[in-house]
Amino acid sequence: MPILLARPGLCRVAADFHSGAVPMTRRLTLCALALVLGFSLAACGESKKPLDIVDWPYLEKSAALKVNGTELRGFVLKSEMHRRRGRNGLAVKQGEALAYLYPKTDEAPRLKFNNAPAASKLVFVNDAGKVVRVESVKPFSEARFPQTYRVEGARLVLQLTPEDFDKLKISDGAAIATEPDLIKASAEAEAEMATMYFVNERKDDQKPEDSPFVRLKVLDEPEDVARGMKDRPELKDGEGVLIPTGSTYASFWLKEVDGTCCACFVEYVQDRFRRSLVVGDIYENIKAEGARDLDRPIFSSAEKPMFLALFKGSDFFKKNNIEERCRISIGGMDFQPEKKLDYSSIDIHFGGKPLNTRLVRGETAIRNALLEAPALRDGKGYVLDFDDASFVALDFAGLSGDVELLFIGGDGTSSYSVAERRVVNGSSAPIKAGDVRHGRFAVVAARGFDTKAELKFPYSLRDLKPSLPAIAFYGEKDPVVTNRWPAGAKGKAHVELAITDAEQRRGLMYRTSLKPDHGMLFIYKSEQDELSYWMKNCKMDLSIAYVDRKGVIVKIHNRMKAPEPGTPDHKLDTYDSGTPARFAIEMEADWFEKKGIKVGDRVYIPAGYIAEEE
Repeated sequence: MPILLARPGLCRVAADFHSGAVPMTRRLTLCALALVLGFSLAACGESKKPLDIVDWPYLEKSAALKVNGTELRGFVLKSEMHRRRGRNGLAVKQGEALAYLYPKTDEAPRLKFNNAPAASKLVFVNDAGKVVRVESVKPFSEARFPQTYRVEGARLVLQLTPEDFDKLKISDGAAIATEPDLIKASAEAEAEMATMYFVNERKDDQKPEDSPFVRLKVLDEPEDVARGMKDRPELKDGEGVLIPTGSTYASFWLKEVDGTCCACFVEYVQDRFRRSLVVGDIYENIKAEGARDLDRPIFSSAEKPMFLALFKGSDFFKKNNIEERCRISIGGMDFQPEKKLDYSSIDIHFGGKPLNTRLVRGETAIRNALLEAPALRDGKGYVLDFDDASFVALDFAGLSGDVELLFIGGDGTSSYSVAERRVVNGSSAPIKAGDVRHGRFAVVAARGFDTKAELKFPYSLRDLKPSLPAIAFYGEKDPVVTNRWPAGAKGKAHVELAITDAEQRRGLMYRTSLKPDHGMLFIYKSEQDELSYWMKNCKMDLSIAYVDRKGVIVKIHNRMKAPEPGTPDHKLDTYDSGTPARFAIEMEADWFEKKGIKVGDRVYIPAGYIAEEE
């Protein structure tokens, strides 16, 4: 049990591997406990040898530092663990400087403060030794937290008291010279990544840092979360991202991600004495697949995780004998999400100028947005999402003015662009499905907004999964799957959900067609003794499969015929499950037969779309 005294008057206790900042009162309590226990152990030992101080890898140590010739007591923070401690565990005092060092990257370094006991100044210095910006950090008594600061090109950030800042007479554009040379030292700084340790065995003398680990960039800002591992060529094997999932059922895909990846969901579990992070669902040797978004595999959690760890590699878990429920420790994680992605307000940039758009999905909503489009003003617009390029269909009857449609190409790549422009009005011929096949998105901009400049399509749209969940059918002898599309699936379908009584009563009434491989999934809260359906008000022939609570198909009716108009209810045929069932899946007529799906086969339904059983 170490006693860690880094400077007079302050006990700096090594931070445990957890995600949150430790409150001040708890830190003081920990310090006191460490002192009492340390002295007790020293007194009770067999000899009177002084207690050795353990050299933990995340213990910050002071060093002599000169800034423009002025001597200060410096704490040089090169690793993410140290930088996190600096932001949220160390209070800079007069005569001191915290020096945050960052490697050269394409992204602006981020300083995120979850608390600040006193005011301080941040001096951002580029690799030429010039001050590029000065920021003021207010104390928690005067500001709301977290406070986040990002400055492009910064390699060094000095945190000083206001008094020392004034003495040094620092300003924007001024030169900063340090002894030792901190700009040069920043070349050895670690990237902004947390370290996730997989603790296979619990031993008294084992430290987390002795366990297998991966290094992950912690993402908590909405656009960063949507980006995930896209456009990150700098990542090496064992490096990736840590994404919040919010303690709810979660899913991910590898659209636009290069190379082979591993992943695991991270869950909190509560035992008798403590709450721990453990490994949830594990995925290895996974790659981006599918030529269009409807065909791209989606990986879903079987439980409700806190995070997703996604990183480069092929067999990390197998190679290190890591299984589900393995304990996890995370060092250097500073996580506190500020807001969630808001699809009612998405900025699409044209030459750096933002067009503020609202996402619109579904035939009726898209039709209404088109009718409203001539009235768009002040840099506003819509993003129309059709799920797939082959589904793009638009009717312009009733438009009160001209509307410019921008069809976005490059879907599934990192090179999105305006593939086609069309100015339409109420007299324009409709666009039928198949006429336009550039991509699944079309953008509508307010009149007068310049859309000719270079397009920067946001990650929030690039990562947007199709609007309907996918289910998959596989053989009765195939391994049971609960968290991914089964290998060698007989068929996949995107389904509308019918969960409420009203949704289930309406079903597919009045529909005259279904998109290819699209249907409806009826979900009941618990398994029913028997389910029975009829074709009242249906305008097309359908097929239906009944599925029990274990996901096994118990009955298929390959063709339920649409009734003749005016057929009375008592003459309508009924189609029963004949045995207990919890789900019903309706598709176009003969769909199951064409796919070779039969009674006894299984259905993969993502856990997040299944209502809790009573």
